[in-house]
Amino acid sequence: MAAKEDAPLAALRALRAHLIKGKPVEVEGEDLVFRDASGSELRRLPKHSPTAYHSKKLDKSYDLLAVYTCFKHADLSFSDYVLKCREDKAAMVSTVDKKELVAFLKGDIDSSPQILDASGKPTADSGEKDRKTTTKKTRDPEDEARAAKKRRLAQEKENHRHKHGESHKTPQELKQDEQMKRITDRECVNRTRTTVLDAHKTKFDNVVKTLELVNAETKEKIEKASKASALMATTTARKEQLPLHRLVKEKILGTPIIVVPAGFSDLFTMLNAKDFLEDGVYVSNMQKKADGHRKQQSMMITHEEDGHVYTFKIVDTVNRFRDKDWRSVVGVIVSGQSWQFKGWKWKFPLEVFKKVCGVYIYNQGSQLNPEIKQWDVKVLMIHPDKRHLDKVAAKEFWRYLFAFIKHKLQEIQTITGKQQALDTRISAIYSVDTTKLGGKLMLPSHRVVENLSALGLAPEY
Repeated sequence: MAAKEDAPLAALRALRAHLIKGKPVEVEGEDLVFRDASGSELRRLPKHSPTAYHSKKLDKSYDLLAVYTCFKHADLSFSDYVLKCREDKAAMVSTVDKKELVAFLKGDIDSSPQILDASGKPTADSGEKDRKTTTKKTRDPEDEARAAKKRRLAQEKENHRHKHGESHKTPQELKQDEQMKRITDRECVNRTRTTVLDAHKTKFDNVVKTLELVNAETKEKIEKASKASALMATTTARKEQLPLHRLVKEKILGTPIIVVPAGFSDLFTMLNAKDFLEDGVYVSNMQKKADGHRKQQSMMITHEEDGHVYTFKIVDTVNRFRDKDWRSVVGVIVSGQSWQFKGWKWKFPLEVFKKVCGVYIYNQGSQLNPEIKQWDVKVLMIHPDKRHLDKVAAKEFWRYLFAFIKHKLQEIQTITGKQQALDTRISAIYSVDTTKLGGKLMLPSHRVVENLSALGLAPEY
């Protein structure tokens, strides 16, 4: 019975010991598998087994999968950690519990008040281990050095005794041992490896002079770099003021893509999307089918905005999309169901709408899907009978879509311009051409690529 009660504590300690050794842990089905360095299985525990680590706020224990997922993704931001928990189907460790749990699993601390036994009390060794740690830290350095030397000599003596036997020692050797023992007992440590690092000087004039010289040289290089980057800054400012039609042409690879729902029961599909987006008229799917229209795999539509004509590609499936196609997706008409985004590059709707403009259109009088309220999408309504209101909804669709596209492309323009100015400044300071290496063009800075990827429009190499 006792073993069963201590199972949560045993599971937590087993996982901690395995992680401290740096050995791999894998999730296989409903189990958490502990492996050695060669990949052989050492142990297998149910991944939803409760552990002895409890939450401060909710007063509940975390299971093995939650504890391991927290450790595995300890370096991620909170939002990315939440996404990983959803992806791994693991319970999320609260922010107030996360820091101490990770420290315990890494071995930085030996115990925690949140580790409770079967009776709901802190484990018995918590207080004792804390007291031992405090005593060890407050011990005088000289005492530690003296004790360490005594332990070393005693160990050497013990090893010698086990190896050769006490009877092999001559009377002279035994006398020498006694003399050495009297010496070490009266020994006083003069300096330790800590005190030897203490500096006797209080002024470091030579170091200060060297530092001032380096600062002066760096300042001179920065001033020269500022003049060299003035032209680049002007060019960047001009690029930030580019009109929308220029931004679309220069920053979007290929034809911009709008994705519509694929279900026949949806309000808008490949059958009637063109009528609404081009002419501002809603025609039901049933009517289009009765008129003999068939669904196409893709189609092109045009729209005029501020005196410029834009071309868009309409599709309802993304199964064969490549990276180039994903970077061209600018909008999606939402059906209201999360399964619409199955097979997308981004796994969750919340992540999709950071990259792509989302619009949800519904009939007046129909019930609004609850999920829509949690998504960052534009909600539009059409009347089932008043067709003259369709044009108003279509106009609002285009206004919102172009505002979204302009905002995203200007962000890219700003990031690219700042990076170009930074590269110019670095080149001037360090006399290094950051755009060429061995006669070949270098790829952009990894930070720029990450920022562009976050916007969904990273450059194609």
